[in-house]
Amino acid sequence: MAARIALHEGLKDTHTLDTQLALIRHARSRLVLVNTFPLLLEIQNALIAALERGVRVEVLFGSVRPHHGDARTYFPGGAIREVADRYVRSRLDAVIAAGGIAHELALPSRPGWEPELERLFPHVHAKLLVCDTRAAAVGSANLDVTAAYWESEALLVVEDTPFTERMLAALEALFATSRRIDREDPRWREEVEQRAWVGRNWPSLVG
Repeated sequence: MAARIALHEGLKDTHTLDTQLALIRHARSRLVLVNTFPLLLEIQNALIAALERGVRVEVLFGSVRPHHGDARTYFPGGAIREVADRYVRSRLDAVIAAGGIAHELALPSRPGWEPELERLFPHVHAKLLVCDTRAAAVGSANLDVTAAYWESEALLVVEDTPFTERMLAALEALFATSRRIDREDPRWREEVEQRAWVGRNWPSLVG
């Protein structure tokens, strides 16, 4: 098993971003991303370019404000989390429109849970990028502008096919219970303008 670490130090460099972009640009057949932060435009554009050259792109994301049930009953957390959730989804719209597949993580009801919870749609704090069956990158680096340019981050890149295949198998199990985003879903369509507006105006919305 081969592994290396990419370290990014604040405003001094973009090493983790460079590593993420290199994995995306060298993908031949499949990319899987797990993150619930608004995609940096450089990463969004790289994913669209990957789709255009025939790479399958899948994104697993969570809810900034967790909720449960088909009626989308929110847990406490405040309206600003709902706005942030729209922002995250606004950056996925272009990827989905280009042919990408997006799944909102959902966990089926489990023994001991309150019956009214039904399916649970939690936040996802993971930062994972899988490139084909050749490499997987995991660490502290989100796929957003803050992690790319401002904060100090670390990214572990594992280049090992058996490890990557085990990772993909675990993700397939999560995909199976999650909600695949359908662009024609009335709920998704009715929020298109909201997402676009938030995408244009964030972060000025929060001062």
